[in-house]
Amino acid sequence: MLTAPPPSPSTSSPTSSSSPAPRAPSTRPLHVVVLGGGVVGLASALRILQLNTPGQPRAVNVTVLAAEWGAATTTAGAAGLWGPYKLSETPDELVSRWSGDTYGHLLGLCHSGAAVAAGVQMCSVNSFYSEPQPLPSWGHIPTTMHVIDPRMVQAVTRTLEQPPITPPPPAPPAGPMPPGGTGGAAAAAAAAPLATGLTVAEALGAGPGADPEPLPIAWGYHWNSIICGRLRALPGRLTSLEQLGAALEDSTPAGAAALGSGSAGAAEEGTPARGVDAGADLDLDLDLVVNCVGLGARELLRDEDCYPIRGQIMRVRAPWVTQACFFDPFYIIPNRHTVVLGGTGQVGSASLEPSPSDRRAILEGCCRLLPSLRDAQILSDWVGLRPGRTRLRLELERPGARLAGTGAGTGAVVGRGAGGGGGGVGGRGEAGPGRVVRVVHNYGHGGAGLTLAWGCAGDVVELMRGEGLL
Repeated sequence: MLTAPPPSPSTSSPTSSSSPAPRAPSTRPLHVVVLGGGVVGLASALRILQLNTPGQPRAVNVTVLAAEWGAATTTAGAAGLWGPYKLSETPDELVSRWSGDTYGHLLGLCHSGAAVAAGVQMCSVNSFYSEPQPLPSWGHIPTTMHVIDPRMVQAVTRTLEQPPITPPPPAPPAGPMPPGGTGGAAAAAAAAPLATGLTVAEALGAGPGADPEPLPIAWGYHWNSIICGRLRALPGRLTSLEQLGAALEDSTPAGAAALGSGSAGAAEEGTPARGVDAGADLDLDLDLVVNCVGLGARELLRDEDCYPIRGQIMRVRAPWVTQACFFDPFYIIPNRHTVVLGGTGQVGSASLEPSPSDRRAILEGCCRLLPSLRDAQILSDWVGLRPGRTRLRLELERPGARLAGTGAGTGAVVGRGAGGGGGGVGGRGEAGPGRVVRVVHNYGHGGAGLTLAWGCAGDVVELMRGEGLL
């Protein structure tokens, strides 16, 4: 188990932390354990492993511990669009630096032979508002960012002059109608479970007729983003990690990040906190823990600055939709095989059950934004919890975490560090439990895990450099 002193409320950068003079690096391989199998943890592990180049004086071994992988993670369910979102009080200059680094990385992937395997593609985005806004602080990062053409605003508000069009006759229903048919079916549809295979119009109980009332859009900006497809992005990262020699280990199934629970500061000075088997041999040569457990930090570290942001989305089949559109809280994001409709941003809600009322609000709002979605076929809905925090936490903790138990086959418990004791990092340390190892915290990415992951991982590497570990 990993416990730590209460986290600092501030967000740190690698150059902002006051630290003792770094030690000279050891010649033995550096052993790093990354906690968390989502996009942030995998990006951190990958950037650390990429240090293993012919000119690197010290080899790095990485073990990734996670309770959930691939499709079971929040990353896999998300729409996967690059764009800073739900980041609370994280400073703009850090958001721009981290997201800019990530955008450059993804842009290179999009225009390489690895694009298909990585699941990345370019995507144009229209962000709409009810009144003019300042362009976002990160607006210099995308390859295109400009105020939207007024004709687009007229188009989405259905005020663009055009010759009258006679709508075609309605297609026959694709399946059974919701209870109540098309007349007065709103209440029944709102309370019914998701009926996959129906069109959106059928699910809403809406018959043929005029387009729905447009949203109150008066202004917007157009920009180029990048999408990471859920079916390929995480498996691609895992494959890359294995090819670079990472060990991927399942941790215990209970709790956030499956590493047990313990209150920050609960242990007496120098006394290991209680914990459970982490499911891997964290031997005496462990040098660094990189904590990327996201919302799991609430239990793992008792970090009260963390909170869930509930997001509910739907996936539909609408291959004619090729641009993303936003009008808070609604969004339409095309993926490679589906289109994502959203959404919710319910701060503090931890319910993972799809809400019929949220489902209906999403469908109605997105159809007001793009009426042709009434012909889209419903495929699925999904709920995930974004890992919110008052400010993203990316910093190196001192004095670190104390190894409270080691040895092959026994697992390990990481307890609270005390003073500056222990053998420190960079050497073998004490021949028994109690050695202190450094911990880099990298969590609290809100709705922007994909957007910030690669840039934050770069700062993890710089923190390691600043400690003399490399």
